[in-house]
Parts: sequence; structure tokens; C-alpha cells
Amino acid sequence: MLAAISDGMDSATDPGPPMEESLEGFDPAAFEVAPMKLPRTLEAALDALVADDTLVDAFDDRLIRRYVEGRMADVELSQGHVSLWELGRYLDEA
Repeated sequence: MLAAISDGMDSATDPGPPMEESLEGFDPAAFEVAPMKLPRTLEAALDALVADDTLVDAFDDRLIRRYVEGRMADVELSQGHVSLWELGRYLDEA
């Protein structure tokens, strides 16, 4: 996080106006520029990490590579797993 803050300060990136909305009533359509959305899956988050030059430069390449490899192994394992929700959803329909 400190690397991202430092990068923003070095490049004089405008962080935009503060968000003082309650999350309960938050409406992204009310903003002129919608806040950046977070990745919805672990795989998408890992892709975003690898694509973020600031974070990759802040850490050792070997650390990033090993971390991503380990988490991608988790992704592959989870994709081969049938969840209770899937069993209930699709076995009931059969």
C-alpha cells in the first residue's frame, strides 16, 4: 500500500474527491467517474497484481512469481471442486 501511495505522490496523481457516502446507501451511478471496481475472483486479482508495475517493482520478482503460482494452484484446485451450492442447484434440476 505504501508503494502505491508513494507512486501516486511521485506522479502527482489526483485521487479525486473524498467519498463520504454511507455504504448502505451507496449509489455508484451518482458519481461522475465511478470508483474503480475490485476484481471479483482470485484469478482476476492475481492478473491485476501482475499487471500493476508499481507493486511488481516494490517487491522482489521471485516473491511475486511464487505468490502468484501458489494462488493459481488454489484457483485450479477450487475449479475442480463441486460446491454444496452447485450440488443443490443443479442436482435438484436434474
